[in-house]
Amino acid sequence: MSIKADDLGDRSQEWLDVEERAMQKRRRDRAAAEQKETEMHRQLEEQRRLLAEQHAEQLRKEEAEAEARGPEPAPVPCPECQAPQRHTADGESWLPPDEGPCPECQQRTAEIEREAEARRYRIAALCLSELESGWTLEAYRPRTPSGQEALAAANGESSLWLYGPPGTGKTHLVTGAAIRTLEAGSARVERWLVSNLLRTLQEASRAGNGLEERIIRSLSECDLLLLDDLDLDRTSGFRRELLHEIADARWRNGRRTLVTSNKPPHEIAEGVGERVTSRLAGLCRVLHLEGPDGRRSRKESDAA
Repeated sequence: MSIKADDLGDRSQEWLDVEERAMQKRRRDRAAAEQKETEMHRQLEEQRRLLAEQHAEQLRKEEAEAEARGPEPAPVPCPECQAPQRHTADGESWLPPDEGPCPECQQRTAEIEREAEARRYRIAALCLSELESGWTLEAYRPRTPSGQEALAAANGESSLWLYGPPGTGKTHLVTGAAIRTLEAGSARVERWLVSNLLRTLQEASRAGNGLEERIIRSLSECDLLLLDDLDLDRTSGFRRELLHEIADARWRNGRRTLVTSNKPPHEIAEGVGERVTSRLAGLCRVLHLEGPDGRRSRKESDAA
């Protein structure tokens, strides 16, 4: 089959027209894409410009507010610890400049007050009467050389056995030494009239619930033990054993013990047991406190 030249020419022209239209479409698509990209860049630049203007406006506003407030107050030191603390005018500081110590100092002061209250409670529990709460070492007035020696010994840290007639200040001195110990820290102090202690131990032994052992352990291990009025005419072997167990434990561990009695150790050994007096006398410095009966002198002075 033969193809005429005119037909070939027509077809070639059609192909050229199709190719031309395709090229024109590609050009239009590319131009549209470029125009779209250009518009996106323009919008992004506009957003950046607006954000920059907003930021600049915010800075101008903050600068104006700062200028209106005036200069920021300098750090004010805590009146207690002198640590510099920041105080700002916008209410963000933890403490206005004129309201006292910093939180750390406030907490420390509260802890000190709680400890002081606990010591006052222990001192009140130690003293048998309100009068005795004033029996400090500072309040003791020695009237004899032996009183001066006993006061100096009570101001020390050693165990002490004071004996002498009633009213010479034996209980005042050992109570004052115990108060001094409690005021100095958190030491555990026990005080007993010996007659009450023996009666309590005997009742605890009869109960049979382990209370006796707990009392003995507490008295054996406490930081300071006061045994007041050790004078006993005679006591049972059972009570002597209880006293010896306490005295022996404190002697072996060198725990500070304060003892008072009207008679010297060798004269009360028959009543409380030689082993008890030997242990306590070996642990304590034994001093004879002489002088007039202070209680009688005060009564006579009040009567006059």
